[in-house]
Amino acid sequence: MKFVALLSLVLAPLALASCPTTEVLFARGTFEPQGDGWIIGPFLHKDAAATLAESSFYNVVYPASPDFNTSTPVGTADMMRRITEQAKACPETEFVLTGYSQGVMVIHGVELSADLKQWVKAVVSFGDPCKWRAGYTWPIDSVNVWDKCVEDPVCTGGTGSILNHLSYMANTDEAVDFIRARV
Repeated sequence: MKFVALLSLVLAPLALASCPTTEVLFARGTFEPQGDGWIIGPFLHKDAAATLAESSFYNVVYPASPDFNTSTPVGTADMMRRITEQAKACPETEFVLTGYSQGVMVIHGVELSADLKQWVKAVVSFGDPCKWRAGYTWPIDSVNVWDKCVEDPVCTGGTGSILNHLSYMANTDEAVDFIRARV
């Protein structure tokens, strides 16, 4: 019994030592492969790793299929699970929720307790399909939300070029600057 207690005292600091200061959670867009995807993820991941000291990057696990009614809730559940588990394992870690296209819909579904909300420092949105629709909210105060829409028919409700929806990788440095100011 004493050995187990002693072992837990020794291992607890080791577990906390491996905790990142900031964890960036990323939900990719429709049809993108699991992981970083193609459009935003690789660039956001690279910029965040280069700029945010002691950060980690988590890719939300969900289908990212065009059936938003089944795909998006799976992503929302995984994002909430990850925040809850990481907050318990790493109580000093701050979180940033990021998404592209359908991935932003995942973020809109996140409902945080008051305890968890205090650890989510920023939301970053690229090409939000819900931007022009009423009734969608953010899981944290909108002053801490960076929402990028560039003449993109997905986030404007139909105006602009679809090529713009595929060009947000040019804005990841701006997004990381926003994140850095909040963590």
